[in-house]
Amino acid sequence: MKSETSSSSAIQYLYDLELFGVKLGLENIRTLCLFLGNPQSRYPVVHIAGTNGKGSTAAILESILLASGCRVGLYTSPHLVRFNERVRVNRQEVPDDFIEDFVGRLRPEIESLKATFFEATTALAFQYFAEQKVDIAVVETGLGGRLDATNVVCPVLSVITNVDKDHTDRLGKSLTKIATEKAGIIKPGRPMVVGNLKSGAFRTVAETAQKLSAPLTVAAGPAPVKLLKANWRGNRFHVSQSFSPSGELFLNLAGRYQGENLSVALAAVEHLRQRGFFIPPAACEAGTRTVLWPARLEMISQEPPVVLDVAHNAAAAARLAGSLRRLWPGKAVFVLGILADKDYHRFLMALKPLAKRFYFVRPDSKRALEPGILAEAVGAAVPNEVIEDPAGALWKAYALLGADELLVVTGSHYVAGKVLEAWQRSGRGYPLVREPEGVILG
Repeated sequence: MKSETSSSSAIQYLYDLELFGVKLGLENIRTLCLFLGNPQSRYPVVHIAGTNGKGSTAAILESILLASGCRVGLYTSPHLVRFNERVRVNRQEVPDDFIEDFVGRLRPEIESLKATFFEATTALAFQYFAEQKVDIAVVETGLGGRLDATNVVCPVLSVITNVDKDHTDRLGKSLTKIATEKAGIIKPGRPMVVGNLKSGAFRTVAETAQKLSAPLTVAAGPAPVKLLKANWRGNRFHVSQSFSPSGELFLNLAGRYQGENLSVALAAVEHLRQRGFFIPPAACEAGTRTVLWPARLEMISQEPPVVLDVAHNAAAAARLAGSLRRLWPGKAVFVLGILADKDYHRFLMALKPLAKRFYFVRPDSKRALEPGILAEAVGAAVPNEVIEDPAGALWKAYALLGADELLVVTGSHYVAGKVLEAWQRSGRGYPLVREPEGVILG
């Protein structure tokens, strides 16, 4: 029966749960899932954790599974423009009607538990995937792993993309402590794949896997990739013929670092094949060519050139800087805003050598860092201006962009999302239509 709550107010109700903050723990989500009949147990799950790259890895895997004919659920966070982006089946976002019904049905339980926004949204995703009868769900952790609300799943495969310093106030200040939290997604006897982990983090993860008799695979073993060509359209990699009839894959995501995420996704594919999923090499080729994952080193305009990237911690900023050095010969103008719990000094240190000018903005989040703090940190080293509104900064920077300059919007999902929304509302084309990569015949 329909709730009287409108779909827009149902989503607002979920947002309002942020009043309860972030709670690391599984008691609430277990109670919500039990009330729903444990929907997370009705389909196979690939569970993905990591400091950076987990969203891209999830999107690559989703695209390959779709190309192989699977009905695929994908749960990621945060969203860019619409809440509904977080939960999708076969790339279709969860409809407003389902959100309305779910909130109407679960509201007494949510309020009794004082469940958080992420706990309620995770339960919503699990229930939607069950009702949609997905063949498999790809689920990204929200924060850490061990006590993250997604960690009530018993996955067919666990994945850790990488481990770096982020959310240190909650996960710990050392890589070992952060790795321990992420290794909490490992389940007894269930296989796991890891990406390129630093030695200390790898030891921590490997020890946890050994204790739980969970077979561990380093992605570079079964799925090595070698970069052949990189540009703003994406990357071409040499891979094993078990993943491509031609021995090459074009990945529709820019940034050389995406090779690490591709390797992890392909290693996951190999494990799923062993579980009985039919994923032929042609599906890997088609899936990587058609992957959709916005605001990841994404050029949304060529004249003038505008790039969106959701780099939101120091490690991601360093990767962004490395990509810009390789793909753009000149200086960049940055529209930048970050959250208060980030290491903004290291973030700025990565980007300052490339910057002709900064426009510092306020992310659309209660956790936003005051943009004036960024301006003070940069000082006179690079010309800069504080413009609170990300969209306002976009249009000013866009209008003043020089002929040899690149405009880069970065620092947070909450900045990239506001800019993307403003771009779409302006009537400008999105996504940018490019000439397709030529098909290589094996």
